[in-house]
Amino acid sequence: MSPKKLIPFLVILLLLAGLVMWRKSTEKQPGTIATQVRLETLAQETLAAGDVARIEMYAGVKPDEKVVLEKFDGAWRIASHYNAPVNQEGLDKYIGELLALKGEFRASADTDEKLADFELKDDQAFHVRAFKAGQEQPVVDVLVGKAPDFRTVFVRKAGDSRVHVEGVNLKREAGIMEDGAAPKASKWLKTELLSVPKEKITRLALTYPDKELVFARHEKPKPEEAPAPEAEEGAETPPAPPAAPEYEWKLEKGGFGEKHSETELQALLGRFSALTVTDVVDPEKKADWGFDPPQYKAVLSVDGQEDVVLLGGRPTPGGNTYVSLESGADHLIYETGKFTFEQLFAKGSPLFTLPGVGLTKADATRVEVARPEGRVVVQPEEGTWKVLEPALDMEQQQFAVDNIVNTAVGLKPVDYADASADAGAFDTTITIDTGTGPRRVLLGGDAKSVDGVYAKIDDNPAVLVISRTDAAKLLVSARDLFAMSVLSKKLEGVERVETPAFTVFKDGGVWKLERDGAAVDARGDAVEDFLSEARAFQVANVLAGKPAVVEAPEFSFLCRDAGGQTVSVAVGPAAKGMHPVAVSGAASLYEASEDAVAALHAALHAMGEPPAPETEDAPAAETAAEVAPPVEAETPPVQVIDLGDVPAGS
Repeated sequence: MSPKKLIPFLVILLLLAGLVMWRKSTEKQPGTIATQVRLETLAQETLAAGDVARIEMYAGVKPDEKVVLEKFDGAWRIASHYNAPVNQEGLDKYIGELLALKGEFRASADTDEKLADFELKDDQAFHVRAFKAGQEQPVVDVLVGKAPDFRTVFVRKAGDSRVHVEGVNLKREAGIMEDGAAPKASKWLKTELLSVPKEKITRLALTYPDKELVFARHEKPKPEEAPAPEAEEGAETPPAPPAAPEYEWKLEKGGFGEKHSETELQALLGRFSALTVTDVVDPEKKADWGFDPPQYKAVLSVDGQEDVVLLGGRPTPGGNTYVSLESGADHLIYETGKFTFEQLFAKGSPLFTLPGVGLTKADATRVEVARPEGRVVVQPEEGTWKVLEPALDMEQQQFAVDNIVNTAVGLKPVDYADASADAGAFDTTITIDTGTGPRRVLLGGDAKSVDGVYAKIDDNPAVLVISRTDAAKLLVSARDLFAMSVLSKKLEGVERVETPAFTVFKDGGVWKLERDGAAVDARGDAVEDFLSEARAFQVANVLAGKPAVVEAPEFSFLCRDAGGQTVSVAVGPAAKGMHPVAVSGAASLYEASEDAVAALHAALHAMGEPPAPETEDAPAAETAAEVAPPVEAETPPVQVIDLGDVPAGS
């Protein structure tokens, strides 16, 4: 094609290109994504994170339970919670999310009813308010409502009826997962209290309620250096680099024996490198936290800095635990986990090797637990350990008996106390007879550092501590040793029950009720209910040494089986919430709780009530013509026997 023929095509192409460019220039440009989906900024766009000096958050349903975070001298504090320090990283993230809120418009809710659909009424929503320093009016004030799904939530600005959808759920970010729940100040707490690298610690002194313990680091003596070889004539020998010092830890005060476990000590030192807390408590209530005065103290000497002093409190052994830094300017008292506390103020074992009983069950021929309240003696018979004392005609609980033996022969202390500690009176003696002679364990008062009991083994004067669990297995009552359903096996095949007020008996397989010389059919279900209640009846304690006699019973009954065997029960008036109970054939008096006695008495009373008289309904006539005229007839009166209550003393 010749150039002349191409010219028209080029002109047309240029015209089309110009037309396209003109059309694009005249078209309306689409807005940003935020504009297209109607995103609105819910905070001032010019507001920076550094401008925020106070944040308030609360649930609308609980406006008085408000969490207030405030900046003092450049540091954020939980102003509503004893001015505790804030977790700065978590707060910075939250402020950033608050200032970046951009919600998609969803609806206008100009009435409380409409707002309620989104849970955005003032008394429903979660409120977040941000303030500048010195200002009373918030610069950001948003309400967070219902989350339609896990990824979005409804929000609105305070005083505005427009509802928006936002991707960041400030309520959830504040640690609230339940509707109506108030925010927790502990969510914002700086939880790291202490961080001391263990290689920097040169001395550790621990004070407990019943002992002191001091470890110190010492540099090991350097070995003598071998003489350097003679240098060749004219050559210089470079000086050897100084050897790095080596250290060892020694026990300087307290402890059990002269040796400690180096592995356990190094683990103990390492726990001070990351001490965390869970909450702050009222510093004015020191006695409530075991700080009046503190019974625990850890003093850490640190290379190149002042000593770090950590105080500890535990109002009751085994209870909640608290710590505080003595050098802390705010004198705050923090709650910490029990496990964390017990790792810092470590028990004597396994830090030291503590002596135990060290026997096996096969070694023992008899175990006796003698207490001021009485004694328990167990002994093997035909391969099974039996209770010899107290001698009760009751079914023994074998697992409880075996627990006494197994615990006694394998007893291992968990802690120790200094000889100067007040360990109470050692008035309980556990004697384990063996083929080579007796072994003895003495038990004293409750331990002060751990949840346990002070103990001494054989003739060793050292004060040890056994765990509360082991002590409970050894110091059992009769209730633990025996099945306390004292009537369960005595009431099999009962055919007659007698009380001073009435008698029930079986006649041809049918229960009868006899009272005041008259016999009627008894309520069979009530009789069976009473027997079931009596078989299940449990006493609370055995009053060993007291005869099974009740002088003035509140009620009593006697049961007789087909063979003529009887068992009688008498229940006396309550004293301090317990009724004395005497059962025939028992060696000692029992006592039972008021609730157990009330249930037994109610079942006994119900058994003495006759069944209600039966009435027959007249058959209905099918039609009016079939209805016969009424016939006057004399109806004999129904005799109702008024049984009344089972009288007291029966």
